[in-house]
Amino acid sequence: MSTSGLWNNASCDDQHHFICYDGKQDTNQYVLIQENKTWIEAQSYCREYHTDLVSVRNQTENTEIEKEISLSGLPVWIGLFLDSWRWSDQSDSSFRNWQSGWSSTHQGYNCTLVYSHTYYYYHYSKWINNPCDVNYPFICYGPAVETPEKPQLKRHVVRMKMTPKDQHLNISDPAVQDAILQEIRNKLKEQGLPADIKVTWKKQPDGKVFHKEEEGSPKKEEEEKKMKRMMTKREL
Repeated sequence: MSTSGLWNNASCDDQHHFICYDGKQDTNQYVLIQENKTWIEAQSYCREYHTDLVSVRNQTENTEIEKEISLSGLPVWIGLFLDSWRWSDQSDSSFRNWQSGWSSTHQGYNCTLVYSHTYYYYHYSKWINNPCDVNYPFICYGPAVETPEKPQLKRHVVRMKMTPKDQHLNISDPAVQDAILQEIRNKLKEQGLPADIKVTWKKQPDGKVFHKEEEGSPKKEEEEKKMKRMMTKREL
Protein backbone atom coordinates (compact mmCIF):
# COMPACT_ATOMS: atom_id res chain seq x y z
CA MET A 1 0.00 0.00 0.00
CA SER A 2 1.27 3.48 -0.90
CA THR A 3 1.04 6.55 1.35
CA SER A 4 -1.97 7.68 -0.71
CA GLY A 5 -3.87 4.53 0.24
CA LEU A 6 -3.58 2.90 -3.18
CA TRP A 7 -2.50 -0.70 -3.62
CA ASN A 8 0.29 -1.96 -5.85
CA ASN A 9 1.66 -5.46 -6.36
CA ALA A 10 5.38 -6.17 -5.96
CA SER A 11 7.74 -9.12 -5.71
CA CYS A 12 7.49 -10.79 -2.31
CA ASP A 13 11.29 -10.76 -2.19
CA ASP A 14 11.39 -6.93 -2.17
CA GLN A 15 11.97 -5.29 1.19
CA HIS A 16 9.59 -2.68 2.63
CA HIS A 17 8.20 -1.41 5.89
CA PHE A 18 4.99 -3.17 6.92
CA ILE A 19 1.96 -2.79 9.12
CA CYS A 20 0.68 -5.43 11.53
CA TYR A 21 -2.75 -6.00 12.98
CA ASP A 22 -2.82 -6.58 16.74
CA GLY A 23 -6.07 -8.01 18.07
CA LYS A 24 -4.66 -8.06 21.62
CA GLN A 25 -4.43 -4.28 22.02
CA ASP A 26 -7.42 -2.25 23.21
CA THR A 27 -6.33 1.06 21.64
CA ASN A 28 -4.28 1.17 18.44
CA GLN A 29 -4.84 -2.10 16.57
CA TYR A 30 -2.59 -1.12 13.64
CA VAL A 31 1.15 -1.26 14.34
CA LEU A 32 3.53 0.29 11.81
CA ILE A 33 6.93 -1.45 11.73
CA GLN A 34 9.56 0.77 10.15
CA GLU A 35 12.00 -2.01 9.28
CA ASN A 36 12.74 -3.29 5.79
CA LYS A 37 11.70 -6.93 5.39
CA THR A 38 10.45 -9.22 2.63
CA TRP A 39 6.75 -10.07 2.64
CA ILE A 40 7.42 -13.48 4.21
CA GLU A 41 9.66 -11.97 6.89
CA ALA A 42 7.07 -9.28 7.62
CA GLN A 43 4.34 -11.90 7.98
CA SER A 44 6.50 -13.96 10.37
CA TYR A 45 7.31 -10.87 12.45
CA CYS A 46 3.65 -9.85 12.77
CA ARG A 47 2.60 -13.37 13.74
CA GLU A 48 5.33 -13.60 16.36
CA TYR A 49 4.88 -10.22 18.04
CA HIS A 50 1.31 -9.21 17.16
CA THR A 51 -1.46 -11.08 15.30
CA ASP A 52 -0.77 -10.96 11.54
CA LEU A 53 -0.09 -8.67 8.61
CA VAL A 54 -3.03 -6.28 8.36
CA SER A 55 -6.07 -7.22 6.26
CA VAL A 56 -8.08 -4.41 4.65
CA ARG A 57 -11.78 -5.35 4.50
CA ASN A 58 -13.45 -2.04 3.61
CA GLN A 59 -12.82 1.60 2.73
CA THR A 60 -12.99 2.73 6.36
CA GLU A 61 -10.13 0.42 7.32
CA ASN A 62 -8.18 1.47 4.23
CA THR A 63 -8.45 5.13 5.32
CA GLU A 64 -7.34 4.32 8.88
CA ILE A 65 -4.26 2.46 7.62
CA GLU A 66 -3.48 5.29 5.19
CA LYS A 67 -3.36 7.70 8.14
CA GLU A 68 -0.93 5.39 9.96
CA ILE A 69 1.58 5.32 7.10
CA SER A 70 1.15 8.85 5.67
CA LEU A 71 3.88 10.39 7.83
CA SER A 72 6.48 7.75 6.92
CA GLY A 73 6.39 8.65 3.21
CA LEU A 74 7.11 5.01 2.24
CA PRO A 75 4.90 2.15 0.98
CA VAL A 76 4.23 -0.77 3.33
CA TRP A 77 3.41 -4.43 3.04
CA ILE A 78 -0.17 -5.47 3.86
CA GLY A 79 -1.58 -8.98 4.17
CA LEU A 80 -2.95 -9.40 0.64
CA PHE A 81 -0.92 -11.79 -1.50
CA LEU A 82 -1.13 -13.86 -4.67
CA ASP A 83 -0.02 -17.42 -3.98
CA SER A 84 -0.11 -20.15 -6.62
CA TRP A 85 1.26 -22.83 -4.29
CA ARG A 86 -1.09 -25.77 -3.73
CA TRP A 87 -0.89 -28.96 -1.68
CA SER A 88 -0.80 -32.19 -3.69
CA ASP A 89 -3.90 -33.52 -1.89
CA GLN A 90 -5.77 -30.31 -2.83
CA SER A 91 -6.21 -29.35 0.84
CA ASP A 92 -6.71 -25.66 1.59
CA SER A 93 -4.24 -24.13 4.04
CA SER A 94 -2.86 -20.59 4.26
CA PHE A 95 0.06 -21.67 6.45
CA ARG A 96 3.46 -20.83 4.97
CA ASN A 97 6.92 -21.48 6.42
CA TRP A 98 9.29 -20.26 3.69
CA GLN A 99 12.97 -19.66 4.25
CA SER A 100 13.70 -16.02 3.44
CA GLY A 101 13.97 -15.53 -0.33
CA TRP A 102 12.70 -19.01 -1.28
CA SER A 103 9.13 -18.51 -2.47
CA SER A 104 9.72 -17.44 -6.10
CA THR A 105 9.05 -19.91 -8.94
CA HIS A 106 10.45 -17.92 -11.88
CA GLN A 107 13.42 -20.34 -12.12
CA GLY A 108 11.22 -23.43 -12.42
CA TYR A 109 11.64 -24.30 -8.75
CA ASN A 110 8.08 -25.55 -8.44
CA CYS A 111 8.26 -28.15 -5.64
CA THR A 112 8.95 -27.71 -1.94
CA LEU A 113 11.52 -29.18 0.44
CA VAL A 114 11.65 -28.97 4.22
CA TYR A 115 15.10 -27.73 5.17
CA SER A 116 16.05 -28.79 8.69
CA HIS A 117 19.02 -27.25 10.45
CA THR A 118 20.50 -27.41 13.94
CA TYR A 119 22.71 -24.66 15.28
CA TYR A 120 24.16 -25.52 18.69
CA TYR A 121 21.01 -26.33 20.71
CA TYR A 122 18.62 -24.45 18.40
CA HIS A 123 16.74 -26.47 15.80
CA TYR A 124 14.52 -25.04 13.07
CA SER A 125 12.85 -26.20 9.87
CA LYS A 126 11.97 -23.97 6.91
CA TRP A 127 10.62 -24.49 3.40
CA ILE A 128 12.65 -24.01 0.24
CA ASN A 129 11.50 -24.56 -3.35
CA ASN A 130 13.42 -26.79 -5.73
CA PRO A 131 13.07 -28.33 -9.23
CA CYS A 132 10.58 -31.20 -9.17
CA ASP A 133 12.86 -33.60 -11.09
CA VAL A 134 15.55 -33.73 -8.37
CA ASN A 135 15.66 -36.87 -6.21
CA TYR A 136 15.18 -36.51 -2.44
CA PRO A 137 13.77 -38.62 0.38
CA PHE A 138 10.08 -37.99 0.98
CA ILE A 139 7.42 -38.45 3.62
CA CYS A 140 3.90 -39.85 3.16
CA TYR A 141 0.80 -39.64 5.29
CA GLY A 142 -2.35 -41.71 5.62
CA PRO A 143 -5.21 -42.41 8.00
CA ALA A 144 -4.21 -43.11 11.57
CA VAL A 145 -3.90 -46.81 12.36
CA GLU A 146 -4.79 -47.94 15.83
CA THR A 147 -2.10 -50.08 17.41
CA PRO A 148 -3.62 -53.14 19.08
CA GLU A 149 -3.01 -53.30 22.76
CA LYS A 150 -0.52 -55.89 23.90
CA PRO A 151 -2.08 -58.66 25.97
CA GLN A 152 -1.48 -58.26 29.67
CA LEU A 153 1.13 -60.69 30.90
CA LYS A 154 0.27 -62.81 33.91
CA ARG A 155 2.73 -64.48 36.19
CA HIS A 156 1.97 -67.52 38.32
CA VAL A 157 4.29 -69.03 40.90
CA VAL A 158 3.65 -72.71 41.66
CA ARG A 159 5.36 -74.67 44.37
CA MET A 160 6.22 -78.27 43.46
CA LYS A 161 7.24 -81.32 45.41
CA MET A 162 9.53 -83.63 43.44
CA THR A 163 9.90 -87.32 44.31
CA PRO A 164 12.28 -88.95 41.80
CA LYS A 165 11.65 -92.61 41.05
CA ASP A 166 15.38 -93.03 40.63
CA GLN A 167 16.90 -92.18 44.00
CA HIS A 168 20.26 -91.65 42.32
CA LEU A 169 18.88 -88.93 40.03
CA ASN A 170 20.45 -85.57 40.78
CA ILE A 171 17.65 -83.01 40.36
CA SER A 172 20.14 -80.20 41.00
CA ASP A 173 21.76 -81.03 37.66
CA PRO A 174 20.85 -78.20 35.19
CA ALA A 175 20.29 -80.75 32.41
CA VAL A 176 17.80 -82.65 34.57
CA GLN A 177 16.02 -79.41 35.50
CA ASP A 178 15.73 -78.44 31.81
CA ALA A 179 14.26 -81.84 31.00
CA ILE A 180 11.66 -81.44 33.77
CA LEU A 181 10.72 -77.99 32.45
CA GLN A 182 10.23 -79.38 28.95
CA GLU A 183 7.90 -82.06 30.32
CA ILE A 184 5.90 -79.36 32.11
CA ARG A 185 5.65 -77.32 28.89
CA ASN A 186 4.39 -80.36 26.98
CA LYS A 187 1.71 -81.03 29.61
CA LEU A 188 0.57 -77.40 29.58
CA LYS A 189 0.39 -77.44 25.78
CA GLU A 190 -1.78 -80.58 25.90
CA GLN A 191 -4.16 -78.68 28.19
CA GLY A 192 -4.59 -75.89 25.62
CA LEU A 193 -2.11 -73.30 26.85
CA PRO A 194 -0.11 -71.34 24.23
CA ALA A 195 3.02 -73.00 22.90
CA ASP A 196 5.11 -69.91 23.66
CA ILE A 197 4.28 -69.94 27.35
CA LYS A 198 7.38 -69.24 29.41
CA VAL A 199 8.21 -71.66 32.21
CA THR A 200 11.26 -71.14 34.39
CA TRP A 201 12.57 -72.22 37.75
CA LYS A 202 12.57 -69.70 40.58
CA LYS A 203 15.86 -69.83 42.42
CA GLN A 204 16.09 -69.45 46.17
CA PRO A 205 18.34 -66.82 47.82
CA ASP A 206 21.13 -69.39 47.97
CA GLY A 207 20.94 -69.89 44.19
CA LYS A 208 19.40 -73.37 44.39
CA VAL A 209 16.12 -74.48 42.85
CA PHE A 210 15.37 -77.54 44.99
CA HIS A 211 15.89 -78.14 48.69
CA LYS A 212 15.77 -81.57 50.23
CA GLU A 213 13.29 -81.89 53.08
CA GLU A 214 14.70 -83.34 56.25
CA GLU A 215 12.98 -86.36 57.79
CA GLY A 216 10.82 -85.44 60.76
CA SER A 217 10.68 -81.74 59.96
CA PRO A 218 7.39 -80.02 60.95
CA LYS A 219 6.88 -78.89 57.39
CA LYS A 220 7.25 -82.41 56.02
CA GLU A 221 4.90 -83.85 58.66
CA GLU A 222 2.24 -81.23 57.85
CA GLU A 223 2.41 -82.02 54.15
CA GLU A 224 2.13 -85.75 54.86
CA LYS A 225 -1.02 -85.10 56.94
CA LYS A 226 -2.52 -83.15 54.04
CA MET A 227 -1.78 -86.01 51.67
CA LYS A 228 -3.43 -88.51 54.04
CA ARG A 229 -6.55 -86.32 54.33
CA MET A 230 -6.78 -86.09 50.56
CA MET A 231 -6.42 -89.86 50.20
CA THR A 232 -9.13 -90.40 52.84
CA LYS A 233 -11.58 -88.12 51.00
CA ARG A 234 -10.95 -90.00 47.76
CA GLU A 235 -11.67 -93.35 49.46
CA LEU A 236 -14.95 -92.02 50.89
